[in-house]
Amino acid sequence: MTAAVQNFILPWWDRQRKTLPLFIHALDKNIRYVNATEGAFTMLKKSLILLALLFFLATPQACSAESSTTDSGIPDEEALLFINDSEFVIKGIYILRIGTENWSENLLGDKPLKKREKRKLDISRSSLFGFYDMKIVYGSGIETIWKKLPITEIFSITHNSGGTPEYEQICLST
Repeated sequence: MTAAVQNFILPWWDRQRKTLPLFIHALDKNIRYVNATEGAFTMLKKSLILLALLFFLATPQACSAESSTTDSGIPDEEALLFINDSEFVIKGIYILRIGTENWSENLLGDKPLKKREKRKLDISRSSLFGFYDMKIVYGSGIETIWKKLPITEIFSITHNSGGTPEYEQICLST
């Protein structure tokens, strides 16, 4: 080895290898492997693992298999968010499976849905299949029927100012 390598490079390298990651370098036709010991990257790995563990422990509901419920006690997966974006009070919302004759009970119960109000309705989604008609009964007694709604794939529906439904259909795989 030359004097420059022995006097300058090797002492410099010995000082630097404590904080630098794994390096491969060549000196005088020999390949030397320098392993990073308990350095920055090892500590970084441990810190990331600890951070991930703390994240999952701090958010048990995000990882939980239990379903969450709304303020009214209805499980989220069973609820339909109904938004009254019209100028009318709605005193009744009913659903009817296509091909049957009996309307459901009033999904609003005895509490009308006021103008610009929204409410989560329990439609017992897990027991539904197919298409449904929805009957809207206004405070004045006038009724309107929305035909062939894929109710099991709708989680939020808006009664717009024109009296028609607006919704996004979310196809669920089984």
